Amino acid sequence: MLTRIEGVLEDVTDGVAEVRIAEGIVYEVLVPACDMGELTMKVGAKVRLFTLHYLESQGQGSHFVPRLIGFHSSEQRAFFELLTTVKGIGNRKALRAMQVSHARMAEQSKAITPPHIRPNQSKHGRPGRSWQNQLRT
Repeated sequence: MLTRIEGVLEDVTDGVAEVRIAEGIVYEVLVPACDMGELTMKVGAKVRLFTLHYLESQGQGSHFVPRLIGFHSSEQRAFFELLTTVKGIGNRKALRAMQVSHARMAEQSKAITPPHIRPNQSKHGRPGRSWQNQLRT
């Protein structure tokens, strides 16, 4: 099974990344929608994706197509594998669901961050103390 792929990112469109691993060898890798923005900015650069290889049923199971799904971290891949254990959630639905969970996590992190604390400022507005120390006082 392929667990990681490294190469030059050739193109990213509609949830599919094309990664050239050698001259003349380009892999098509499905990617979560939440990673599309970051990957779009890396076209032409070397990338590393943690992958999951599976067979997708076509034509009511009459034949199978090999698919490769790529993630920016092994933790993201583990989350995806856990998500697909839920009854009724296949690989395609899980890829779409990861976009929703990513957006919600971003919203929650904004709500958690206190707006009055700025990095590298003391509680009196002077440089010097980090924001982590401000939380302790």
